[in-house]
Amino acid sequence: MNPLRPSGEPSEVDASGRRPAEPGNLDRVYATTPVALCLLDTDYRFLRVNERCAAMHGIPVEQHVGLTVRDVFPPRLVAQVETVMGRVIETGREVIDLEAEGCNPRRPSERMVCLVSCLPLPGPDGSVETISVSVQDITARKLAEEALEESELRLATIIGSAMDSIIAVDEQLIVRVFNPAAEDVFRCRASEATGSSFERFTTRSFRGALSRCMWAFERNGADRLQAWVPEGMLALRADGEEFPVEATISRGTVGRQKLFTIILRDVEDRQRAERELRKLKVENVFLREEMEAQSDF
Repeated sequence: MNPLRPSGEPSEVDASGRRPAEPGNLDRVYATTPVALCLLDTDYRFLRVNERCAAMHGIPVEQHVGLTVRDVFPPRLVAQVETVMGRVIETGREVIDLEAEGCNPRRPSERMVCLVSCLPLPGPDGSVETISVSVQDITARKLAEEALEESELRLATIIGSAMDSIIAVDEQLIVRVFNPAAEDVFRCRASEATGSSFERFTTRSFRGALSRCMWAFERNGADRLQAWVPEGMLALRADGEEFPVEATISRGTVGRQKLFTIILRDVEDRQRAERELRKLKVENVFLREEMEAQSDF
């Protein structure tokens, strides 16, 4: 039920253009509702406004009555407002929670985003005679949503471009995030990994280390924790091949859900390079000894 038209309220209007309010009903709605409320006729003239509406426009309540939207709104908003209300008058259909973006009526240089609802109120002959309008300023919420979206986009870009594998799992070890580097390391697509258990990628020793970290996190109870899994642990690729890794495991809370983030590095190439380097060093020593022996001879 739309809060602008309480149940049981008559649709007739009096000579002043106002609908008669039942005692303690419409007056109470206008006084206590947390959104801007106003009543307009089909010429877009204000018949009634509440304090929130008056504050939004920067015009006292008593001065609103008799003004039109052209008297109240900045020129660049008038067409938008009249278009919406004109459609309501023409069709007799209500508009609920229409997101409208424009400028602040009091400060035209500032952006403003609102949820607008328009309820057509018929007269005795059934045609639309007045329009009840509610406006909720959601600018702050919209800015917060956009900031969050931008932050998530930056985070997704960082995760997507990271050279290390980044995997996020929930308390049941179900994979929630699986970045491109993880796809390469584990030889598994993110679409196949996400929603499945991370245990498929772990050896017994790795699962044990992960369980001990999660248990320690739970016992500590802090919101932000981090643990180091040293080199020497083995993980499993999707094809069953074991490979050595090193990793950090951290815990955080997103909403009410605990997530564990595993940043993992395949150290197989590094270990191979280190083995080659040791081999070369041994060969180098042997060659030096050979050269010195030849030189002595």
